[in-house]
Amino acid sequence: SARAFLRYAKWAEFEARDIGLARTIFEAALVELEPEESHQARVFKQFASYEERHGEYDRARVIYKHAVKLLKLGDRSLMTKEELAELSDFEKKKREELYKSYVSFEKKHGNQEGIEDVILTKQRAEYRKRVAEDPLDYDGWFEYAKLEEDHGDAADVRDVYERAVANLPPAEEKEYW
Repeated sequence: SARAFLRYAKWAEFEARDIGLARTIFEAALVELEPEESHQARVFKQFASYEERHGEYDRARVIYKHAVKLLKLGDRSLMTKEELAELSDFEKKKREELYKSYVSFEKKHGNQEGIEDVILTKQRAEYRKRVAEDPLDYDGWFEYAKLEEDHGDAADVRDVYERAVANLPPAEEKEYW
């Protein structure tokens, strides 16, 4: 179980003082465990904290970024209702804590690009939420598209524009545009 791997890694780091063994155990936890076990926020949090404690900031950043992408952190709108329903309240809380740790890590150890990446993720989440709540908010769609034009890739820009034009105004009158 994830708990066993994490306890073993903690033992290797603090009791046996074998940093290489601890890293190997953390890596094995991500590879060997079933996805529902290894995709727990606490596994990523403890692994990233371990790397940070030992000055391996690039490794910690890779772990955090992998967790953000894999667990869809920072933007719940990326998760389906089924995925959200499957998460326990404990896991939701741990994921929020993991994302806060990532933001804090980038503020402490990040370069300008890393900090901008965190800000962009947050802005994208806000725009996704805004246009999901009101699909006819054309100002929101244009601001979201502009953000993607400035910082996203062509596929993301195209996706935002395609979703925006799919939302037709309810009437021909211009007041709805």
